[in-house]
Formats: sequence, C-alpha cells, structure tokens
Amino acid sequence: MVKRIPRSIRVEVLKQWLEGVSRDQIAKNNDIAFGTVSNILLEIKENVIPDIDLLREIASALKREDLELKQFARAMRLNKLLDNLGMTEEQIENFLEHLNVFFYRNDVGDIKNFLMQLESVSDMVRNLDLSIYDIEEYIIDKQAELYSLILDIVQIKKNIEEEKAEFVRVVKNTERYRAARMFGG
Repeated sequence: MVKRIPRSIRVEVLKQWLEGVSRDQIAKNNDIAFGTVSNILLEIKENVIPDIDLLREIASALKREDLELKQFARAMRLNKLLDNLGMTEEQIENFLEHLNVFFYRNDVGDIKNFLMQLESVSDMVRNLDLSIYDIEEYIIDKQAELYSLILDIVQIKKNIEEEKAEFVRVVKNTERYRAARMFGG
C-alpha cells in the first residue's frame, strides 16, 4: 500500500519549487526522497497547475530582480482591477499624484482617517440613492429647504408672540371690565 504524502509536505515542496529551490535541496529540506519531490511536482503539473514550470521561471526571474511572488501577485491583481475599470496605469498614477498634492496642501497626515471619511461619504450617497455627481445639488436643495424651514420657524415665533400679545391684551381688558363692574363703573 502506497502512503499518501501529507498536504503540508506537498505545499512546502510546491512553495520551494516556485522559489527556485532545486529538487535535491527540496528533498533534503523536507526529509523526503528525490523521487517523492518529482512525484509531487508531476502530480501538481498534471492535476492542479499545468504551467508550474512557467510559474517557476517567473518566480526565479522575480527573485533575480529581488522581488517576491507576493509583490508580483499584488501587481497582477491591481492590473486586472485597472483593466476591469477601463483605466490605465498613467491615469491612476496621475490620480495618486493629485491626491498626494491634496494631502500636502491640506495637511492631511492621517490618510487612513481620510479614506474612512471617503468611505463614509460613499455609504451616505448609496443610502440616499444618489449618484456621487449629484451630492452638490442635493446639498444645495437641502440648504434651501433648511432656509425655508428657518423662515417658517421665524414666522411661527412671530405669530406666537403676536398671539401672546393679543392674549395679554384680552386678559387686561377682561380685568379692566371686571374691575369696572365691581366698582360700578
């Protein structure tokens, strides 16, 4: 009966292979036979990653350039995101430079807080079912509504004061009338 190679060993063999480590060294590092390394890599090539040798070449080239595979993967994800957004690297670089100038001119030291505020604005726009392009008009409309409400409140307060004055006048007239009746006037 053939023993199944533990997943952790297969993962480590793959990792080391992609890092450009030789089969002999992988065998020594993992305390397994050279043939086991070859079998693991063959299984991966046939069943999981057909282009494993190409990936190894890329990983080796990155290593020669003193880059890590994680950096390359991050760059690939960002590149795919740019493609999905229909943007070029130049457009993003220009945007980031403008953002950098904005941070400098406005003394924004806490970029994380700025990004949280930006996310908050985005959430607000989404909750209001607005387009981000309509925020200015929305604010202007709400300011006009607020101004109108303030004018209404001022008018209501004025009416209340007038009603109070009228009430006081009626009470005084009533008191004078009572006093005049009591004293026979």
